[in-house]
Amino acid sequence: MIAFAGASILYDTSNVLHHYPRDRYVGAALELFASVALMFWYVLRLLMSRD
Repeated sequence: MIAFAGASILYDTSNVLHHYPRDRYVGAALELFASVALMFWYVLRLLMSRD
């Protein structure tokens, strides 16, 4: 799932760069933040399951 989340970050970054107009920066930032938060959640779950 971590690899999938990484791929999702790359896809969302490409989507923001190529399809978002310049005046919709808040939505673009929220989309990227959600992708990074998802990756953080999966990394955190992996580290917590090792105990």
